[in-house]
Formats: sequence, structure tokens, C-alpha cells
Amino acid sequence: MDRTPGGIRYQEDIGGTNKLMTSPEMLAIMVAAAEAGKEFAKGIAPVKSGDYVSKFRVEGELKGGPRHNRAEARLVNDSEHAAEVEWRNHGGERILGKAADYIEGHVAH
Repeated sequence: MDRTPGGIRYQEDIGGTNKLMTSPEMLAIMVAAAEAGKEFAKGIAPVKSGDYVSKFRVEGELKGGPRHNRAEARLVNDSEHAAEVEWRNHGGERILGKAADYIEGHVAH
């Protein structure tokens, strides 16, 4: 328990934090951020055949993360060309990487 000069008191509640992290509201926030990233990715994706740009999707689950203890959303591209577009021998366009940067820089605040 910490006390600040302003008289605010904070007591950690791990159970409450865990409930928050797996709540439908947290999942909605995560999915909304991923959807914004999806729109950004579609806007910067190369369009040759239309396959890559049409294969973005968002997945979400309440019990995600490495320990299945938090809401999680993922931006995925199912195109057969996705790895090539992303990496192209490490000089790829990094569309999903740029979308993650966008989410962190513009949506996550």
C-alpha cells in the first residue's frame, strides 16, 4: 500500500486486475485497435493481384497471451504471399510490422 502526498491510497488487487484483463470490455479495446491496424495495413499494402490486401483479418479471444490470462487480438494476413511481402529476404515491406507500429503509436494511447 502506498500513500501519496495528496492523500490518494492505492491497494493492489491482483484478482481485480486479472478480471479486467480477461473482460469483454478489454477484448473490445484490443479488437478495435487491431481493426484500426487492419485498415492502416490495407491502405499501405501492395496491390498486384489483390490477394494480399484482401486477406487481412482480426482474431480475438478472452484467454489469449502466452499464459492464456489476458484478452488478445491479432492482426493476421492469410495470403500465400504474406511472408514474401513481409520479409522478401529481410528487405520486405513489413506491412504487418508497420501496422503494429501504427497501433502502438496512434491507437494505443
